[in-house]
Amino acid sequence: MKRGAGTYYGRRAGCRQQASVKVSTGRVLIVKSDVKSDPTVKPLPMLDGEGKDVERFVGQANTITLEQAGFSDLGRTLRCNKITAVHLIMHGDAKFYTPEGIMVYTLGLVKKNGKLDKVDPQDLVKLVSPYAVVNGGSLGFIFINSCKSFGYGISLNQAGFVVVCWQTLVRDDAAAKFAAIFYEERSKGYSIQAAFNYARQKIKVGDPKFVKRAAGIPRLLL
Repeated sequence: MKRGAGTYYGRRAGCRQQASVKVSTGRVLIVKSDVKSDPTVKPLPMLDGEGKDVERFVGQANTITLEQAGFSDLGRTLRCNKITAVHLIMHGDAKFYTPEGIMVYTLGLVKKNGKLDKVDPQDLVKLVSPYAVVNGGSLGFIFINSCKSFGYGISLNQAGFVVVCWQTLVRDDAAAKFAAIFYEERSKGYSIQAAFNYARQKIKVGDPKFVKRAAGIPRLLL
C-alpha cells in the first residue's frame, strides 16, 4: 500500500522539470479517473462531459485537468501548483484487498494502465492536508462527486476543508447535472452554501437503492 508521508508534502523543488505537471497559481484541479481495466466496474459515461462543464464555468485559464490520475499524479500537481479547489470525478466505493486479506474501500484513482491505484483512504487525507488553508496553504474546497463519499468528506472536513460529497450512491447523470448547476451558480457569484442549495433543488434527492429515479443525497460540510 502506497504511503504519501514525506514524499510530496510542501516541496516545490523540481516541479518545472516534471514535463507532465503544469505550474500555476490559484487554480481549480479537476481529477478524472475511470477504472477501465476491470470489467466488473461500471464505466462513467458522463466523466468527460462533467469535466468540460466544470472547466466552462470556472474558466479554462483557471483549471488544471488530470486524466486517469493516480495517487502520485495528485501529489505532484498539488505540490507544484497553487490549487484553491479540487473536483474529483471517479468511483467512490472502489474496493481492494490488503495483503492481510482485509477489504478496503477507496476512491477510484487509477494507474496509467487503467488499473485501480490501491491507496489507503487515510493516506489521501494525509496527502492533501498540508495544502489546506488552515495549514498555511491555498486549498480550501474539495468536491467529491463520487458514490458514498461522505466518509471521506467527514475526514477532509475535520482536516480543515469545506467539502461537497454524497452520502449515498449517486447516478452518473445526476452527479454531472448537480456539479454543472453548482459551478454555474458559483460563476454568478453565489456562495458555496447558496450554490449547493440551488443545485440540490434541481435534482430528485433520495437514496437510489430505495427511491425510483432518485439522484442520491448530496452533503455539504462547512
